[in-house]
Amino acid sequence: MIRSLLMIAPHPDDETIGAHALMARLRRRGVAVRVMIVSDGAGSHRGSATWPTRRLVRERRRESRLVLRRIGIGAGQVRFLGLPDGGLQAHAAMVDRAVARAVRALPRPAMALTPSLQDDHPDHRVVAAAARRQGGMGWLTYPVWPAGQRLRGARPIRLTAQERLMKRHAIRSYRTQTGRITDDPSGSRTDRATDRGVQPSAGSLCRTAAMRPIGLAGFEATFAADPDPWRTFRDRDEAAKRRAILTGIGPGPWGRVLELAAGNGSNSAAMAARALRLDATEATANGTRLVRAAVADHAPRARAIRLAVPARLPRPRYDVVVVAELLYYLSPRAMRQVARDVAAALRPGGVLVLAHHRIDFHDFAQHAAPLHRAFLAQSGVDWQCRMVRRNRRWRVETCRR
Repeated sequence: MIRSLLMIAPHPDDETIGAHALMARLRRRGVAVRVMIVSDGAGSHRGSATWPTRRLVRERRRESRLVLRRIGIGAGQVRFLGLPDGGLQAHAAMVDRAVARAVRALPRPAMALTPSLQDDHPDHRVVAAAARRQGGMGWLTYPVWPAGQRLRGARPIRLTAQERLMKRHAIRSYRTQTGRITDDPSGSRTDRATDRGVQPSAGSLCRTAAMRPIGLAGFEATFAADPDPWRTFRDRDEAAKRRAILTGIGPGPWGRVLELAAGNGSNSAAMAARALRLDATEATANGTRLVRAAVADHAPRARAIRLAVPARLPRPRYDVVVVAELLYYLSPRAMRQVARDVAAALRPGGVLVLAHHRIDFHDFAQHAAPLHRAFLAQSGVDWQCRMVRRNRRWRVETCRR
């Protein structure tokens, strides 16, 4: 039996979303539970005028203390590092030192909880990486993003009806995250909690999608920090998606191809080899530079163009249009305009390829599941579509006019 547990939460409320029932069970058995909350939580509602940063940070700390006190974890066992929400990568060394000190101070034998290294939120990955660098400790992993994720090899805890009720009440106690703040429509919102597995043999609960759009500035900063932030050049799943896109277009050679939101050019490089002309558009300056480098071997047939849609497209007509990993970052109004522009630019008999996630991520502007159908309906064209490949995470389909 362990004597102590350390819960490391990237943001205020992750401690409850991640392991409320587990912490409550251990406290009832006399295990000392310590909680370290790394960021200040100020990023959840940056657009609120009535909740400026200092007020929001103060209230989010009060919410965490209140919820934890109800399950027997006093204020003296809760530590707030107060690092910038959304900016933990720049403070990774401070996170490392804080985690190391917290681990050393635990009564042994001990166990610790940390987010998954594969979590989609960059703050969560920073915390997870810091934890993994600490030896002599048993680490349990809880997933948060994307919503609905199940970690490979996870063994979920089965909660009793009473534990579910207690957790539901606890989540609602974070009122800044459940609707109290009404003057920031793009702010984060946690609506409910669902079961989630924790590795290797404990259990966790986590949030449903509480999205805060990343915006162009966020993408610009992301590409500045890492040329392959989503491992699109290296990840096997991304390679499978890329093959599905190429299969959907056909063997080639293709005529004029338009790619929207080319990102870092991982798909552009593959398409350039088969296209007579490729216009790979990207909204950010850093991304455009990466795309230009990716297609350099195929210039001048392939070119990188900086373009933030909706906007006038580079050419009036295309034989192929590829829209991948874009729609959920657009507002509904912007998506409607892009749908019309794409329909107008695609020649009769041309191929439209749509490739997107089916599950929500934290930085989306819209929910992923209905987007393909909505985009096609908004285009005003009667499409003939077929599914090229679909799995639990993403889908690729092609449509012809």
